[in-house]
Amino acid sequence: MANHRQGRSGQAILEFTLIGIPMIFVLVSVVEMARGMWVYNTLAHAVKEGTRLAIVNGANCAKLPTCLPTITVGEVAERIRWTGVGLSPDELEVTLVALRPSAAGPVPVGTPVNCNPLRTCLGRADMFPPADGNRPKVHSVSVQGVYPFQSAIAMFWPGAGPGMNFGRVRLPASSVEVIQF
Repeated sequence: MANHRQGRSGQAILEFTLIGIPMIFVLVSVVEMARGMWVYNTLAHAVKEGTRLAIVNGANCAKLPTCLPTITVGEVAERIRWTGVGLSPDELEVTLVALRPSAAGPVPVGTPVNCNPLRTCLGRADMFPPADGNRPKVHSVSVQGVYPFQSAIAMFWPGAGPGMNFGRVRLPASSVEVIQF
């Protein structure tokens, strides 16, 4: 028996190297893809909630008992921050735009509000949408968000050392809705 095993020394280590290391890389890749999808889904949800807050609190909402007649940029930014669990307000870029219809497509009313990063818009007291872009069933609200995502897979890249810098992927999400009240 001893003679039969002499030629097979180290076989388990070789099999693990050939199969185990690629399987670990696949596992880490799946986890990173899931994390990227989670970040995108969270961003899309936060942007949609910010849009929803703006469209259900328009000019005619004072007739409803649970409505806030004036919504501010700060309140929209706070809703996006609150619903974007796990997204850093220091890295999240948001643009708020009031739109009016035209024959060529939606046209911005006033200047877009750029929150780059989102933290800069927290606490702002200017109305959104502005009074001239707040006609229910006519005007729309667009909220766009961009969040940087950097995968941890980069640390497994051959030759990656302290001097190697891997870029971030900018994940975009947007939502456009017509003002309801």
